[in-house]
Amino acid sequence: MTLEELQAEAKRQGYGLHKLQPYVPLLKCPQCGSRPWKKVSKLTNKPMYKCKCMDTGWCKGDRYARLKWNEMVERMKS
Repeated sequence: MTLEELQAEAKRQGYGLHKLQPYVPLLKCPQCGSRPWKKVSKLTNKPMYKCKCMDTGWCKGDRYARLKWNEMVERMKS
């Protein structure tokens, strides 16, 4: 079965196919040296990663929160 046939069959049955994204590992905080922990809002169900000294703020999804955390850590290192 080719990819086009698979996509057509999935669409016919009401499904969609999506490419899996690679896992984003979390970096340690450059200030305190600890790993961040995940916090999820009870109201909006949005995640954030935080440690003792900083946090990412609420993000759209877990992947975006991880990317934002790593981006903040890289900015602090340089």
